[in-house]
Amino acid sequence: MGYVSVFVNAIIVALMAMYVYENERRIGEMSTRLARTGWKLSTLKEDLDSVQQEQKAIQIRIGDMDQLLSRKAGIEELAEIETQLLKTHEQGLEGEKKLSTLEGKLDQLKLDSREEMKAIQVKINDMEQLLSTKAGIERLAEIEKQQLKAQEKAVNSIIICERNSAFIVCSSHISILEAIYGRQTDANICPTLVKTSNCRSSTSDGRVKHQCNGKSICELTASNQQFGDPCGGVVKYLEVKYTCT
Repeated sequence: MGYVSVFVNAIIVALMAMYVYENERRIGEMSTRLARTGWKLSTLKEDLDSVQQEQKAIQIRIGDMDQLLSRKAGIEELAEIETQLLKTHEQGLEGEKKLSTLEGKLDQLKLDSREEMKAIQVKINDMEQLLSTKAGIERLAEIEKQQLKAQEKAVNSIIICERNSAFIVCSSHISILEAIYGRQTDANICPTLVKTSNCRSSTSDGRVKHQCNGKSICELTASNQQFGDPCGGVVKYLEVKYTCT
């Protein structure tokens, strides 16, 4: 019985020793793992600190960039405002120039109007003086007669396209200076396709003078039947120059 007890105790001691050894081994592994984990944590902490520092540096750079961009945008906005102000100033100067020009023209018109009014007033005064006397009235009548005669002696002209008629009318008597039936110009008169601009009837002048001289009203017709056909295939016209005598 004593040997059995000793053997059992020995087995128990051996098992306890193995248990202790196993626990110490596990504790050693755990210590090693903890040491490694601590190193890794330390490394991670250092990396984290480095990353945080880099983030702070980046944030500072971002702030600087924002300030730079803000300044750039402000500078560009100021430049745009200055450009607009310059344009507004230039437009104002242009408007002032136009206004000055208009004022100058207005002043000139006022001056011209004053001069014209003075001249008209002088003429009115002269007319009043003339009308105030019998001699003045007679003088005005003479002036009117002279003006009427000058108008009557003025050379008048009339153009009648082929196959058309027209009247010559004078308050006194008709005096034919020249009458041409044909074409002496290009297509500006009685427009047509012009083949020649150098043809005239040899009878038109005499016929028109015979028909109209001394009358106060004379009807004329431009036609080949009246004056012959000086240039076939060409649209002609009758041009008459006359005075009233």
